Amino acid sequence: HPETDPGRVEIRFGSSTSIMDYSAMDILHKIGMEYANRGKSVTFRSLCPASERLISKANHLVKSIEYTSRDVDVKDMPHDQERNNMVG
Repeated sequence: HPETDPGRVEIRFGSSTSIMDYSAMDILHKIGMEYANRGKSVTFRSLCPASERLISKANHLVKSIEYTSRDVDVKDMPHDQERNNMVG
């Protein structure tokens, strides 16, 4: 929750998770704005290439979305570690 979370929050996407359409991207944007309005940041980690392209296409509309590429194969991460890396 933005009010009680630390100043920097990371949300890690699972290996089968992707952003399918602009309504999902709008939700990420709203989450980013909620944190930004409280002087905090949220970064969405391990996005698949298709999700990155969708965000890039709409960058002028959703500048509050911070993300990283899928550089870690989440399915190889132990379940407990994956849960510990998720905040929100």
